Amino acid sequence: MDQLTTDNVEDWDRRMRHRQFRQAASLVAVTLSGWVYWAFVISQRISSGHIDF
Repeated sequence: MDQLTTDNVEDWDRRMRHRQFRQAASLVAVTLSGWVYWAFVISQRISSGHIDF
């Protein structure tokens, strides 16, 4: 009985860590795509001369 409980706890812990990893990975992906988008927009505006520094 103790062995089963320990296995369940370890399995739950592994799943929680996997979920946290997926959340972190999706957050990084969103952040990176946001940076890429803004870099593209700013470079487009600079190349067309809309931004004066």
